[in-house]
Amino acid sequence: MKNWNNQKQQIPTLEILPEGTKLTGVTAAIPVFFIAFGIMEMLQNIWGDAAPGHLVLLIGLAFGIFCCCAAEVLKQKKKKSNGIQIISFAVVWLLAGIPQSIRGLQGFWRITAERWSAARDGGTAAYTAIAGIREIRAVTLVVSVLVMEVLWMLLLKRKHRTLGSLICAAGILIPLLLDVFHPVSAAFLSAGMIGLRLGSKSHAQWKSNCAGLLACLLVFLLPAILLPQEKIPFFTQLLGDTKQKIYEIRYGKDGLPEGNLYEADTLHAGEEPVLAIRSEQKKNLYFKGYVGGTYANGVWEPLSGESYRGTSSGMLEWLAKKNFDPLTQTAQYYALGDEEDKPEANRVYVENTGASRYYIYAPASLEKITTRGAASEKKDQFLAAKGLFGKQNYGMTEVSSSRPAELVVAGSWVENPETEEQKTYSEAESVYRTFVYDHYTAVDQTMYDKMQEVFWEEDPSETDGIYSALGRIRKVLESRVTYSENPGAIPEDEDPVFWFLDESKEGNAMLYASTAVEALRAKGIPARYVEGYFLSESAPTGEKGQAELTGNDAHAWVEIYFDGIGWLPADVTPGYYYNVASLQKMVGSPDSVQKNVALENNSLSAEQITGVENRKSKAGEAVLPVLRSVSLFLLGLLGVLLILLTLLVIAAEAARIICLGPAAKKQQKERPGRRIRRTEARIYQYLCLWGIDAGLGWETAATDAELARRFPAVEPGEYTRVCHLIEKHIYGEILLSPYEERTLNHFLEKLTEPVPGCRWKMRLKLRYACLRRVNTKKKKRKHSAFQQK
Repeated sequence: MKNWNNQKQQIPTLEILPEGTKLTGVTAAIPVFFIAFGIMEMLQNIWGDAAPGHLVLLIGLAFGIFCCCAAEVLKQKKKKSNGIQIISFAVVWLLAGIPQSIRGLQGFWRITAERWSAARDGGTAAYTAIAGIREIRAVTLVVSVLVMEVLWMLLLKRKHRTLGSLICAAGILIPLLLDVFHPVSAAFLSAGMIGLRLGSKSHAQWKSNCAGLLACLLVFLLPAILLPQEKIPFFTQLLGDTKQKIYEIRYGKDGLPEGNLYEADTLHAGEEPVLAIRSEQKKNLYFKGYVGGTYANGVWEPLSGESYRGTSSGMLEWLAKKNFDPLTQTAQYYALGDEEDKPEANRVYVENTGASRYYIYAPASLEKITTRGAASEKKDQFLAAKGLFGKQNYGMTEVSSSRPAELVVAGSWVENPETEEQKTYSEAESVYRTFVYDHYTAVDQTMYDKMQEVFWEEDPSETDGIYSALGRIRKVLESRVTYSENPGAIPEDEDPVFWFLDESKEGNAMLYASTAVEALRAKGIPARYVEGYFLSESAPTGEKGQAELTGNDAHAWVEIYFDGIGWLPADVTPGYYYNVASLQKMVGSPDSVQKNVALENNSLSAEQITGVENRKSKAGEAVLPVLRSVSLFLLGLLGVLLILLTLLVIAAEAARIICLGPAAKKQQKERPGRRIRRTEARIYQYLCLWGIDAGLGWETAATDAELARRFPAVEPGEYTRVCHLIEKHIYGEILLSPYEERTLNHFLEKLTEPVPGCRWKMRLKLRYACLRRVNTKKKKRKHSAFQQK
């Protein structure tokens, strides 16, 4: 003991700052401030032009961090500090004004909902709460203090670093979803997230860690300042690509251009089968998928969610209470009319073999979906499949005439309803008709002038009916342009419709349908653009009456709203409509529908449509597609899991290399005392992994015997020797010689090696144990032999 005391006076001891001093939180307090500033900057971006500025924000954060530091100082002096953050927050809230803060919060909620609705194109009702500059400043000040104090408590006091990383990730993701991403906010959040991992309580390292943290912020901040401040194309493209990949995994690759006229040449994707259709009746059927309600910059988009707000807010819900559904309106019209005028219902079965499973491809004359839980309605526009991966097989019934839509005339009962059902229908239809005329006749002034010039200035017709309007459009298009299945590329700086009419003078169904929609709207007739697949009454069918549609059957057409009846398909593409003579002949002939020969003696019943009848004879037909779908899904899922597992292994190995390489160099530069403590911590970390409950000076002989029994490489007495060396340094405060340190390291290496018969889980734990951080602080050792002495 005398020799040890002499050594103690000669060798300087390593100073480890006790937990709770000011220096312990420096490296962690800076990233907490960065995260708080990044969050508040994100909220500033959501405010947009109404943002109160950075001065209020910084005042709130500074006051919040001052209160937190004051609480820590009081705690170190063993004085009461509980509730100081709560009291300070309450004081700020009172000074800022509680009513003003609440109104500001309501205004923030309103603008956030509007940005979400605009980014996601939803139909959320607009909120009426509006905040002035005073309310905005009040809520910004209060939220700044709250954010700072909450982050301090969670990330600095309780060390929830994983939670901090999730908060930073959310702070970057939310602006992307709201379409208000700003690089400066992302820079502070990214630097804060890295800073949480750099935190150290070592007196020797806190300065270097702070410098590294500021360097990280500078690395992130410089590109953020130099890049454009509006939108970052990289992130926008990345988000779009991610959405597209998720869409393809869920629903498969979509072969339709979805309203992009610049991609008109991709409409006919090829000879691959996309839909297999069994129809009880032989007639022309348009199976619609994508519906475009607004046209801008050469692209048709669905009617925006903004159209369903304001005066139209709650309209669809009100129509539903009246049992009026725009997507099945035509069938409902026939059901309420005279029985002799009602067409016979047609049962249809669709098997999706290659088209996007997101859409439920159904005709405009749909009556109902007979497959339960197959579809959900997207406003008044189209049907989307339910389920995580869409729907592959579904059945339906439709009610439509075999005549072209332009020959359909509303019955007299629409204007003069007699029954209660007819009166309810007419009331609901008049409300929906107003909505249709308000939104589906909209056309910008430049397009309106062009349509008037091309189609209507020299129109000799004296009527404004749909029949005469379609005739005029077809006649002008026949004289002005020609049909081409694969039109040439359209210059990006040209409008596709103008280019089609004036320059190229050739196009396919997408350009024909788009031009017709704009021409009809300029005439005051509500119309919209539709993409899907066309089944001709002359399409060949197999023995089971099933017609195979391929990518070449993809088509685009016009849907026109017939007053009192609903949306019906109309075509202006050459080869898809009847000439005038044929139409006039149809007017005087009775409506007749030819049955599908293969199904005449075996009419498709509702049970067959849903696939639950005739199980014995058609068991193979019903089971094989399901097995194929399940097999493909499982194979795809397995492939995704393998890819994720491979990426995980690569990331783990990269992290292991990064930890082991710099760690070895860093360990050589460490103070000898800290290096020995780190080795000690690693030894007991691995003993814990092996399930051995060991402690310095506690049951050393029993632990030594256990290690010698379980590890062939460990000699009896070796663990005892290691414990004596560690106790010599810790309790004798004597630095170990190099060969003694090598003894500790050699013993540690034996613990890291798997023993014969070791399971794979244990091997993984041993291999990646280096990724876990070890605690090298001084601890009170209850079982120390020296302490007992």
